[in-house]
Amino acid sequence: MLLRRRTIPSQYKRGADLERDIKKWLESLGYYVMRSAGSKGPVDLIALYQRGHVKDVPMLIQAKIGKMSKGKRLEFDAFARKYGSGYIATPDGLFIVDRDGELVLWADIKEVQNT
Repeated sequence: MLLRRRTIPSQYKRGADLERDIKKWLESLGYYVMRSAGSKGPVDLIALYQRGHVKDVPMLIQAKIGKMSKGKRLEFDAFARKYGSGYIATPDGLFIVDRDGELVLWADIKEVQNT
């Protein structure tokens, strides 16, 4: 009996594709980006810009295809506040987490995926 491959990409694959798209796009803007493949930690991507530039605070990015649990969100927020600037990537966009913990659109994901 032959096993058929699923034609619908798994949530993991879609998340990994989103991470790769964000990584490629940020690199095209001059960032150095590290990806933590298969990460179960608070950060999937870390993007660094050259020292002395206004953007020299590390971007800590958590990519999410589905919903982010409240616990994961709190863990990510605490980590981002301690070590850099927090961003959440979803299929709808790349969002920065503001001082009040609210998400503010930073980049349209469709622009990112078309670059």
